[in-house]
Amino acid sequence: MMMSRKGYLFVRSLTIIFALFLFGSQIKASAGETANSIRYITCVQGEVLVKFRSGTTDASIRSVLSRRGAVALDSLYDSREKKDLMSKVKIREGLDVIEAVSQFRLDPAVEHVQPNFKYRFFSSPDDPLYPELWGLDNTGQEVLDITGAQDSDIDAPEAWDIATGSSDIVIAVVDSGVAYSHPDLENNIWVNPGEIADDGLDNDGNDYVDDIHGWDFFDNDNDPMDDDPAGHGTFVAGIIGAHGNNGVGTSGLNWNGSIMALKIGGSGGFGTTFAIVGAINYAAENSALVINASWGGYALDDQLLYDAIETAGDAGILFVASTGNAGSNNDEIPSYPDGFDLPNIISVAATDQNDGLATTNVAGATFSSNYGAISVDVAAPGVNILSTTIDGYGYMEGTSAAAPFVTGLAGLILSLDPDLAVDELKGLILDGVDTKPGLAGMMVTGGRVNAFNSLSLMLPAIGYAPTGLNFIAIEGGANPDPQALSIWNSRHGLLSWSVSHDAAWLSTDPVSGSSTGETGNVTISASAIGLAAGSYDAGITISVTGATSTSEMVPVSLTVTSSATPSDHDDGGSCFIATAAYGSYLHHNVKILRQFRDEWLLTNSIGSALVSFYYTNSPPVSEIIRRHESLRAAVRLVLTPLVYGVKYRSTLLLFSCLLVAGYVIRQISLGPGKK
Repeated sequence: MMMSRKGYLFVRSLTIIFALFLFGSQIKASAGETANSIRYITCVQGEVLVKFRSGTTDASIRSVLSRRGAVALDSLYDSREKKDLMSKVKIREGLDVIEAVSQFRLDPAVEHVQPNFKYRFFSSPDDPLYPELWGLDNTGQEVLDITGAQDSDIDAPEAWDIATGSSDIVIAVVDSGVAYSHPDLENNIWVNPGEIADDGLDNDGNDYVDDIHGWDFFDNDNDPMDDDPAGHGTFVAGIIGAHGNNGVGTSGLNWNGSIMALKIGGSGGFGTTFAIVGAINYAAENSALVINASWGGYALDDQLLYDAIETAGDAGILFVASTGNAGSNNDEIPSYPDGFDLPNIISVAATDQNDGLATTNVAGATFSSNYGAISVDVAAPGVNILSTTIDGYGYMEGTSAAAPFVTGLAGLILSLDPDLAVDELKGLILDGVDTKPGLAGMMVTGGRVNAFNSLSLMLPAIGYAPTGLNFIAIEGGANPDPQALSIWNSRHGLLSWSVSHDAAWLSTDPVSGSSTGETGNVTISASAIGLAAGSYDAGITISVTGATSTSEMVPVSLTVTSSATPSDHDDGGSCFIATAAYGSYLHHNVKILRQFRDEWLLTNSIGSALVSFYYTNSPPVSEIIRRHESLRAAVRLVLTPLVYGVKYRSTLLLFSCLLVAGYVIRQISLGPGKK
C-alpha cells in the first residue's frame, strides 16, 4: 500500500518527535539537577543577584530593571574573561525576594537570578571546655582516657547552623534545683515576667510569692537553688542550656533559652510525689513547653504522678524521662515515670562514646543503661559527659545525663515552631535518629538522637503535583478546561503557602492556604481570548515564608492552535491516533504518551510546533484507523515499543537506531531512483 505524501510527512514528523524526546530528555535531566526551586534560611532582604545573558546591552538591562521597579546597586566584572559576572539589584519595595526571583527568571535577557544568600562563618562555640563535649561533637577525641568513635554524637554543630535556641522557649528542669547564678547559666535562667522580685507579694496571682526563677517544692520556698553536693540539677541544666559561644566554660545544646528551676529534692538525692506533682503542675501553669525528668523509681501505682504528666501533656508539654541505670529490661521490670504509657513521654537510654548502649566496664562506663524494645524510645550520650556543677564544671554519667540531650533538642525544635503539638514534636525527635546496630532491638527507634536530622525535618518542603501544567486552546475558540494543582508539606507540620504567577492569561483560585497532612488544591485557569496562534510560557510560584523560606516554580504552557476542533470521538487529550488504536483514552499506554507530550514536547518551541502539526494532520488519519481493526492492531504494534521507549529511554534509543539503520539499508538495497 502506497503512502501519501501527507502520510509520509506525518511519519517523518513522528520520527523527529521521538528523536527530540531522546536527546531533549537528556538536556532536561541535566537542567533538573540545578533545580527550579530556591531554598534558603537567610538572605539579604530587598536584593537579588542577576546574571544577564552575554551580549545584553546596557539599554536592555536598564529596561529589564525599569519594568520591575528595580535598581542596579553594584556589579562584578571578570577582567580576565572580559565579562560581567553578576549585578546586585535592589528590588521594588514590598516585593518578596522569592517573588522577585520568579519574575526575573522568566525574562529572556536573564541567564540566572537568585537571592543574595547570607553565609555564617563555620565555627564551634568559643567556650574553652567545648572540645570535651563529645556528645555534641565527637571528633574521636579522648575524654577521661577513652577515645571515642568519630561522629558518635548528636551533630550539634550542624544543628546550630539551623537554630541555637530561643529565650521564648521555657524548659522546666524538675530536679535538685539549679545554680541559677552560675556564670554559664545565669543568662539562660527563666525570669517570671509577672513577678516583682523581693516585694513579698504574689504579683501574678499564681499562689507563689516572689517565684522569680521557679519554686522549691522540696522546702516549699521561692529559692530553687541547687544544694545537692553532686549538683545534679545544675548538671542537667548545663546540658540543656549552658550559654553557648560566650567564651565561658561549656556550651549547652541551647545557646539561648529559659530554664525554669523546679526543685523537688535536696542533698538526700530523692524527691516525693507531692513535690514532683507540684513542680509539674507549676510548669504547666507557667508556660513551660518541655519538662526534663532525670530521675525515676519503681512505684507501680503512682496514679497522681501519672495524672500530673497526662495533664501536662494535655497542656502541650513534652515530658522527657531517663530510663534508669540498672542495666535491666524495662519491658520486664518497668521504671517510672518513663514507663508510663503516655503519648507525651519520651523515654531515654544512654550511649557511650562509640554509639553502644552504655554498659559497665565498656568504653569507660561505670553503669549500665536500662533498655526496652517496647518501653524505651531512644538513646542519647550518657558516658563521660561534662557540664556545669554548683562550683564550676565536672563529669557525670548515666541516663540522667542522656535525657537532657533530648530535652535540649526539643528546645531547639520549638525555637523554630513553638506551636508544634506534642505528638509532632516527639515525632520530629524520634524520626531524626541515627539508627545503630548496637541499639537495634533495645528500644523503639533503635537509634541515638541526631539534632541536625530532626531540625532538618523542620525545614518546609513543598510537595506539589503535577510538576507542570499544559493547556491547549483553539484560536478564537473556547478556553481550555481548568486544571488542579495540589500542594502539601512533604515534611512535618503546617505549611502556609501562597501562589503567584506572571502571565495575564493565567488565574489561580485560591491564592493562599495551609496544608498539614491534607492537600491544598488550587484551580489554575488559562484564557486564550485575544491570543494569536502560538506557544505561551509562564510560571506559577508556590511560596512559603516563616522561620525558613522556600519556593517552587511550576512551569505552565499554553498552546493556541489555528487547527480545527478535534474529533468528537477523541477524549484522549488530543492523542488522536493512540486513542483510536487502543480504544480508550483511559488506556495505560495512551496516558504514557500523553504524559510524554506534556512533559517533553510542549516544554519547548520545537516540540510545540510539532504537536501543532500533529493536531492539524492526525484527526482524519485516526478516523480511518478507528474504523478498521486491522489498522488498529498494526498501529498498536508500532506504538507499543514506543510506549516502552518512553518509559525506558535506552530502549527507545536502541529502537530508533535500528529503525534508522533499517531505513538506510532498505534505501541502499533498492538502488538509486527507487522508492
